Amino acid sequence: MTSVTELRLRDIRCFAGEQTVAIPRIMLLVGENSTGKTTFLGCYSAFAQLVCNQEHYYDPFNVDPFDMGTFLSIVRQGADSFALGGCVNGVEMTLEFGSADGTPCEQRAQVKSQGTPELQFERLRASEVWKLTSPEYAFSLDANSVSYSQFSQWLGMALRYQQLPYGGDIGAFKKQTNPSDSEITDFARLVNHLTKLSSVLPASKPKVRAVPPQILSPRRSYASHPFLPNGINALHESEAILERIARAGDQLKLFSEVDIHHNKDGGYELEVAVSGHRRNIVDVGFGVHCALEMLKWIGIDSEATILMQQPETHLHPMAQALFAQLLAKSAGRFIIETHADHIINRFCICVRKGEVLPTDLGIYWFEQKGSDVVIHEISLDEEGNLIDVPANYREFFERETEEFLGF
Repeated sequence: MTSVTELRLRDIRCFAGEQTVAIPRIMLLVGENSTGKTTFLGCYSAFAQLVCNQEHYYDPFNVDPFDMGTFLSIVRQGADSFALGGCVNGVEMTLEFGSADGTPCEQRAQVKSQGTPELQFERLRASEVWKLTSPEYAFSLDANSVSYSQFSQWLGMALRYQQLPYGGDIGAFKKQTNPSDSEITDFARLVNHLTKLSSVLPASKPKVRAVPPQILSPRRSYASHPFLPNGINALHESEAILERIARAGDQLKLFSEVDIHHNKDGGYELEVAVSGHRRNIVDVGFGVHCALEMLKWIGIDSEATILMQQPETHLHPMAQALFAQLLAKSAGRFIIETHADHIINRFCICVRKGEVLPTDLGIYWFEQKGSDVVIHEISLDEEGNLIDVPANYREFFERETEEFLGF
């Protein structure tokens, strides 16, 4: 399984300078509105695309539902470049982006892993030359001899399969370039380095499933199956999904059964059992429909990291807490943007009860400091107590409580 264990951002929107964040199994992003939490999710999604980039169409920052836009809408105001990096399966990768006709373009890159020295990439002379350097060599490569326009594409679709420059053959290199003796030595060192690096590059990109933040309105009849992709018409293929959702809905005390069947018009009707009565999804509370939309993603792929934006929306506080408990007891990986104390508190309770390890859970507070945002990592002890808490983390809530109590 390919998994991201660390993410680095530099000069992206509200994030000034470089910030490095560890990625635990369950990650809670908290903070005021417009402090970069959704941007962080978009950057995670983009980095997951780039670490084993096998996409011929290059647009990692605009993968649904994260529409991050052009270079100017991503780079921090006043900066001429931004960088995105992290660690995947022990391989460190950082990509620095400049603008190419308004589109983010990889201008520099660094890749290293344990046992191999760092390899650096740089574009020279209006992108006509790639300069590859390590502590042992410096080698210039004609960009026209590379089949891909971006460093990440070449790493993911060429080097990973040991497709080396000039086929890794010194004879071919000599024939095509008429090199000096020092260039031949550097080429041999480059080939040796790239061969070692190719064996440790991720074999596949991390699986990411982002729950769309816009929940579609419930319908009395659907033209295609609401829980299966591409309009699959075999109802039996959804039975396992429906059973899993029904169990989860029962744990959240929202519904006990889910059923999808054909109607006389050839469409699909979605029904849920609430308080012992089966009803069309249109005839129950909107919170039930929102829960269905989220629950269908949980458990669908145990290797995927699920990205969620404010899952508490339209849920009663009790359902919010039970939803957190459901995630804590699952084996999945989650990055959750939330404003709900009930979700945060229930995760802490789950740590205290031993239902989730404290090392599996991290709370990340996005603190606004002027025009900058600083990400603070708040960890937990075995009793579920928060440790390393920044001084201002609960300032608003403490003031609000004091005013409510009349202090």
